[in-house]
Amino acid sequence: MGKGDATTVMAGGKVVPPWAAKRRRVPFVTVKDLLWAIYLYPLRWLVAGSPRATRGLAQVATPMFRLLSTRRAAEVRARLTNELGVGLTDAESDVLARRYIANAVRRALDDLDLANDREEPICRAFRGREFLDEALAGRRGVLLVSFHWYAERAAKRYLAKAGYPVLSVRSQDPHDPRASRLGKRLLQPRYIRFLHEVLRDEVFAEDPECSLKILRRLRSGGITDIHIDAQYTRDLARVPFLGRDRSFPTGPLRLARVAGCPVLPMAATGHLRSLEIRIDPPLPLDYTLSSEELCRESMPVLLRAIEGHVREYPDQWELWTRL
Repeated sequence: MGKGDATTVMAGGKVVPPWAAKRRRVPFVTVKDLLWAIYLYPLRWLVAGSPRATRGLAQVATPMFRLLSTRRAAEVRARLTNELGVGLTDAESDVLARRYIANAVRRALDDLDLANDREEPICRAFRGREFLDEALAGRRGVLLVSFHWYAERAAKRYLAKAGYPVLSVRSQDPHDPRASRLGKRLLQPRYIRFLHEVLRDEVFAEDPECSLKILRRLRSGGITDIHIDAQYTRDLARVPFLGRDRSFPTGPLRLARVAGCPVLPMAATGHLRSLEIRIDPPLPLDYTLSSEELCRESMPVLLRAIEGHVREYPDQWELWTRL
């Protein structure tokens, strides 16, 4: 049989259909699956009785996770060095990569406390609250636009407790190309349910009525947050970001134009017991423009604001390894 045959391939000396060979390359279970199974089941209930258990676990888990994440840390160091430009030394990128890994562990443990509802978030700084209050006073709702910050779930819980409930938009079935068969069938659905217990106030991007639900919240004078570093839509714009043109979804600005609401960039840093929330002034948007003109004019302004957040808090942005 020829090497390029379209119907069969050689695998282990046997002729098999391509779909069978492809399926064999997907493992049934991985070490990552075992760690997630421990996290979602016994670990969650172990720490449910005491917030102190979570703090103690953080001290133990962070060094262990660093050992398991040496490849990821090296990738983050390379990204930081390449993307943040001249001026970042090897020692500085190494420190930031170590903080990035520690923040990932801390966020995972914060999620346990948020799901168990055992401890109130503590916010040590809420910068730009006056911008949020002024925007809400217009009674057209507020659209917050952010990146995937490690502390954003804890920040949303704090905002809800402070009288600013935020509707989150997220994927119901996030794609993980490295997922095993067990992980995809059993652990990922359980994790999706777990995230609902953490976020609570959410709408799925795959929901056919997602846009309508967002508009309903905005038109009732409420707040919605959309991550602009996740491509939930095919409507993308190439925008300068960290020194090169990259694709970002234009959906948030299109929705804001329909609702006639202000758009405020937001960042959340720290962790559950030491949060810092930053909300920037509303973007200068001209809703008399067409949707295409508005996106062409305002997307670079929005991304410049968020790029400033990334440069100020590089170890707090989750998606360095997916840039």
